[in-house]
Amino acid sequence: MSAMHGAACSYQQAEVRKDMAGVGAHGHPVQQPNPALNTAQMTTPIYPWMRSTAPERKRGRQTYTRYQTLELEKEFHFNKYLTRKRRIEIAHLLGLTERQI
Repeated sequence: MSAMHGAACSYQQAEVRKDMAGVGAHGHPVQQPNPALNTAQMTTPIYPWMRSTAPERKRGRQTYTRYQTLELEKEFHFNKYLTRKRRIEIAHLLGLTERQI
C-alpha cells in the first residue's frame, strides 16, 4: 500500500506544481519571458531612416524686434490676407523669411 501511496503523492505534487506555474513567493504572479518578443526584437532590422540624425534639443523661438512687430501689425491691420508678392516684399523689408511673415 505504501507504493501506491507514494505514486499518488508524486502525482498530486506534479499537479500542484503545474497549477502553481507562474506563481512566485507569497502567491504573487511571476511574469514569464515571452520568447516570441525576444526573437522579434533581435531580428528586426534598424534602417538608417529609423535612426535619429538630428540633435535632441528643440529649436528656440524666434523673437521679433519691436520694429518688425510694429510693421507686421500695421500691415495686417489693413490687410489680413497678403498676396505672395506682398509677403516677399515685407519679408525682404524686415529681414525675415517668407514663412515668418
